[in-house]
Amino acid sequence: MFAFNYWVERFKAEKKPGLQNRSRKPHTSPNQMKPYWYYKIQDICTQAQTRHKRITATWIQKTYTIPYSTRTICKVMHQAGFMPQKRKKYQRSRDLREIKRQLKAFQKVQVDIKYLDDIPEFYQAYSAYNLPRYQITARCVRTGALFYSYALEKSSTNTTLFILYLADHFKRYGVPLEQLVIQTDNGTEFTMPWNSLRTSVFTKTITEQLHARHVLIPPGAKTWQSDVETSHRASYRQWCLMFETCHY
Repeated sequence: MFAFNYWVERFKAEKKPGLQNRSRKPHTSPNQMKPYWYYKIQDICTQAQTRHKRITATWIQKTYTIPYSTRTICKVMHQAGFMPQKRKKYQRSRDLREIKRQLKAFQKVQVDIKYLDDIPEFYQAYSAYNLPRYQITARCVRTGALFYSYALEKSSTNTTLFILYLADHFKRYGVPLEQLVIQTDNGTEFTMPWNSLRTSVFTKTITEQLHARHVLIPPGAKTWQSDVETSHRASYRQWCLMFETCHY
């Protein structure tokens, strides 16, 4: 009954325009950020941008004792254009496809090692017959071509031998090694420990003998090896299928 009377009163006062829907947003907001702090945050971000300094909302809040939450500060930074808008998954995939399209065949190859002793179907045969424990995998980023071998131990010697065999295969089919980029993680089978000043045998072989390039991904950036890691999931299913059909 109250709602009916409400619409009747609005119709009597404003006629037909009074029956249109109106926003219920309040006209005043007691918790709204004061203009001083709004422009203060913008000024801080502008000065940091000119000095090429990376800042966060937490750092701004603690350094300048701003009486607002980090979420509110992030909102101001986003509105002022100091925070890049997060891209959707399909946008990231589209950008990645464009990057791959610009590469030549066998220009960039990702190399990684897969542990095989964590496959339940394989563990019994591995323990009984001393089968290889590691799979060394190389995958071309542009074409998706896979090359892999097996080893009993995870060492720079085995990975170096694998790269030499792979380079010999590329030479046989006329692939120029000067344009080749080998990308790996920071494992000791590919590079020396972080506190060592020496260069690993794996890197020396690529740069000095093959005249190619060895690139390391940032520590912890596993998504940089997504192409070869995806192939490991496929090879896991192949191993399971093989040991389901084989009897020892």
